[in-house]
Amino acid sequence: MIIKEKKALQIKSKVIIKVMESLQLGSKVIIKVKEALQLGSKVIIKVSEALQLEVK
Repeated sequence: MIIKEKKALQIKSKVIIKVMESLQLGSKVIIKVKEALQLGSKVIIKVSEALQLEVK
């Protein structure tokens, strides 16, 4: 599982930038992001979409 986490880190690098922006938006999104990290990269994509909704 560690190997998969390493691959995920590379994919998440782009998402992490969006997560930093979410820090300015609000902590509620951050909590969901942390949970998403445990679930998998598929959830992270949904989180990035949620960030766009939060911005609006």
